[in-house]
Amino acid sequence: MAAYFLNRTPTRSLGWKTPFEIAYKKKPLLAHLYIYGCRAYPLRKQIARTDKLTPRALIGCLVGFDSTNIYRIWLPKAGRKGKVIRTRDVTFREDLFYTPEGDDNTVPLICIRNRTRTTRSRLSPIIIRRIF
Repeated sequence: MAAYFLNRTPTRSLGWKTPFEIAYKKKPLLAHLYIYGCRAYPLRKQIARTDKLTPRALIGCLVGFDSTNIYRIWLPKAGRKGKVIRTRDVTFREDLFYTPEGDDNTVPLICIRNRTRTTRSRLSPIIIRRIF
């Protein structure tokens, strides 16, 4: 995964272009990337048809990527240490992160530059640049 991110990060030696741009002559798509540790809601597929009012999603935390459309989600309440699942049917909230105290103490992400809550489209390039 590290090489995947590095190939989509601009480099000074390439004139602030990404290695992906140099190789394929087009800009890389970053819409499928989410912030590590953000709140994730993977879909539960094993629900019986008669249980129409049961919750349809689990509460988890994004811990990795397997592919461009498959995510690794850690479910802290599954078992003693939690469980990591791989799924592609996920909804993300990038303004909430995991806290061990519980769901009441979630930490909203606030942009330090202008002190406002940020949206995913404005935040993703900032976070990707800070990682490298």
